[in-house]
Amino acid sequence: MNTEFISVYYNELRVLGIICIILGSLSVLFAIFFLGIIKYSFFKGMALPLLIIGALEVTFASKIVFETENNIRRVNSELLKQPSLIDSLEKVSLNQTTQFLNSFIIFGCVAFVCFLFIYLYFHKKQQLYWKGLLFGLMVQLVIILSLSIVLLNESNDYIYQLNNLII
Repeated sequence: MNTEFISVYYNELRVLGIICIILGSLSVLFAIFFLGIIKYSFFKGMALPLLIIGALEVTFASKIVFETENNIRRVNSELLKQPSLIDSLEKVSLNQTTQFLNSFIIFGCVAFVCFLFIYLYFHKKQQLYWKGLLFGLMVQLVIILSLSIVLLNESNDYIYQLNNLII
């Protein structure tokens, strides 16, 4: 039984989590820079979504990175102990992967709705603060949606491999 794909999947998640931590940390650092050093209204508006969403990215991705080894060990040990557990393992892994994807997608959708609301309400106004807020939200939205697409592809491959393990 070839279960190498399990380690590959979780290690890819770890790499994705590290990328997310780096991007989130950069967002927070830029937000602090914009709030502390640059005093223009546009940059103060941009700092708010960079700070809040960047901190959430770091928190969310840290959990992924720190749980990777435990997940690899847990899944592999369950398979080695009782190969007949593949069905239940598939269900557990599918549920975890689905919950993980759903939380990431919900996070992206909330950011998109906020972006759409701000854009529709403030795009014609001359207030630079709101334009900065809109731009900062747009930057974070692009980051989140890009990571979501990569994550979705990796998770679909993992689910496919897990389904093939039964056959």
